[in-house]
Amino acid sequence: MSKLQIQRETAFSQAISVIGIADGTSFKLVWCWRKAANLQDKKLTKTVVSSSSQIIAALTETEAYQLPFTTGYLTIYKIDSSTSKKSLNASYVVEVSEGTAGSDFTVTQGYSGAVFYDFTLEGFASLGIMSGSLTVPRTGIISKIEGLAQEAPTGADLIFTIYKNGVATTDTYTLAAGDTSGESDLTTVATAGDVFTVYITQIGSLTEGLAPKCILSYNQNS
Repeated sequence: MSKLQIQRETAFSQAISVIGIADGTSFKLVWCWRKAANLQDKKLTKTVVSSSSQIIAALTETEAYQLPFTTGYLTIYKIDSSTSKKSLNASYVVEVSEGTAGSDFTVTQGYSGAVFYDFTLEGFASLGIMSGSLTVPRTGIISKIEGLAQEAPTGADLIFTIYKNGVATTDTYTLAAGDTSGESDLTTVATAGDVFTVYITQIGSLTEGLAPKCILSYNQNS
């Protein structure tokens, strides 16, 4: 996964290539960080339009000032103008380090190892466990599951099944054949130390190498 490095209090701008996609296409950029101290998430969502086969991922100085010192993610989705559905285009690891207001952006070493509110797991175009696992730091709930595919499955739906501590739960999400994204709310109880994984338990026809993704959202009890 590619990496972006950002300084707090410093405006950031990065051109990202979208060659092969028509200019004027809308993209949704979702920036997500996790505050290590109190486990509250920081999320920024922006919509941009492509031009000259690229989009600009940017943060203002004010937005950068609010960022926690943790590793996060930037996930980019392409929005279908006719259906408003979104499909996964790219994702980046984002590192945050100290900066100075009004300064130019420079690449520096960031801090990693925080717990994220939204946790992304990646699979293959076949049945089986998706890479990655979510270990819950404190009691809370798994509040949402989101399924994403770079291309829509054909022939059969794509089914994600949540496993808790190695045991299948009744919580599943079905991404219907022909769709590339969707989500469902959950109320799955999570206790400190619980480990959540996701399996692909049914899959339609997908091109090898186009990995589906699944995002679990975790809410800590107040």
